[in-house]
Amino acid sequence: MASEFFGAAKLKDGLFVGDEHAGKDLDFIQVNKITHIVNCAGKQVHNQFSEYNVQYLTYYWSDTNEQVD
Repeated sequence: MASEFFGAAKLKDGLFVGDEHAGKDLDFIQVNKITHIVNCAGKQVHNQFSEYNVQYLTYYWSDTNEQVD
C-alpha cells in the first residue's frame, strides 16, 4: 500500500525536500529560514513568496506521471 506524503522532509541542516503544501506554507519557510526554493511544477505552483526575499529556480514542468524532462 502506497502512503501519501504531505509537507517536507529534512535531508540535512538547511536542505529540505517538500511538496506543494510545504512550498505554500509561509510559517514553515520562515521558521526554517528557507531562502531558496527549486519549483519543479511552475505551471501549477506559483512562486508566491518573492516579497519575503525567497529566491526561486523554476522549471515549468507538468506535475503529472507522464512528465519525463
